[in-house]
Amino acid sequence: MAGKVKKQRVYLAGPMRGKELFNFPAFNWTAKWLRKQGYFVWNPAERDIKEDGFNPKKDTPRPI
Repeated sequence: MAGKVKKQRVYLAGPMRGKELFNFPAFNWTAKWLRKQGYFVWNPAERDIKEDGFNPKKDTPRPI
């Protein structure tokens, strides 16, 4: 399609282990803000919840 602009992709990265709720609130807030700016965002916190069913309030991370 002529004139279609491809969204820029952003991968969120930052500390998770050792942070309260594994830093999910900060990752999710940032992803929401970036999407409002028009970016395509890959958020590891969302992936952990959606694909692994991880609950930061009660689960513990798998060993690295």
